[in-house]
Amino acid sequence: YRVLVVRDGFGYGEFTRRIEVPRFLTRCDVVIRPTEFVGQDMVTMASAEFIVGSGTEEQAPIYYERKVTLPAFQIDEAEVTNAQYREFVLATGHRETPIWSNPYEAWMDDLPVVTVTLRDAQAYAEWAGKRLPTNWEWERAGRGLQGSLFPVAPGVLSLADYVLDRPVDWSEWKADESPIGLFRSEYRRSVQAVRSLPEGRTAEGLYHMLGNAAEWVENTCAEVSAAGSVVVRHALWLAKGSGWTCTATELTFSGLDVIPGSDVTQDPAIGFRCARSILP
Repeated sequence: YRVLVVRDGFGYGEFTRRIEVPRFLTRCDVVIRPTEFVGQDMVTMASAEFIVGSGTEEQAPIYYERKVTLPAFQIDEAEVTNAQYREFVLATGHRETPIWSNPYEAWMDDLPVVTVTLRDAQAYAEWAGKRLPTNWEWERAGRGLQGSLFPVAPGVLSLADYVLDRPVDWSEWKADESPIGLFRSEYRRSVQAVRSLPEGRTAEGLYHMLGNAAEWVENTCAEVSAAGSVVVRHALWLAKGSGWTCTATELTFSGLDVIPGSDVTQDPAIGFRCARSILP
């Protein structure tokens, strides 16, 4: 369920909850922030028909290419930074992200926060008065109305500019050490500030929709069973955009990363950006 709570003349907040057939009362708290504050640094996506998915219905029964129309919404122009996420942690007492260990340093401020679980991302979004985008909203934001597969033509900007485009170097890692330390050093060398690479922005001005951090979206994975029915895999969630550890050949707006164990997965290449609905 997506719940939207409005405080007249002030603003509104929204959140998404999976609620089973209720046996007990369910309490949901919502943060409402002033509308003009929440909408800063967000880009409005007008309601219009656009292209999502890839392949034919036979090849991809759920995520095949087709045209859909969504209500207008807003989405962050850039990924959530470590500095923004740290403000949330300090304000709420929420747990820190593992990539900060030993210790948090100023060079991290403008880089995208990573090693956050889906629930961490949802908690931040709700605290900020926003939510995570859906899979289709994310594709609308990235691909625009023409269904582009890349922010700009690969002939204009090489896909290798978005990602590390090489395997992570494990040669210096010791088996008795946490791999987070290795990823932290690679992360520092390879990830870009969230508002860098302006020549790689989408036509509507969004930064790093490909590469940098893959981004959680608020959808579980769906499949078609042998009997032809749609099955929702609640343990499998989706991330979009391909993270910095990918190779250039893996990059495309229509791609899906299916992530098991989203409640506990803290991937060094997965972060997020937020979205919000627009009241009619």
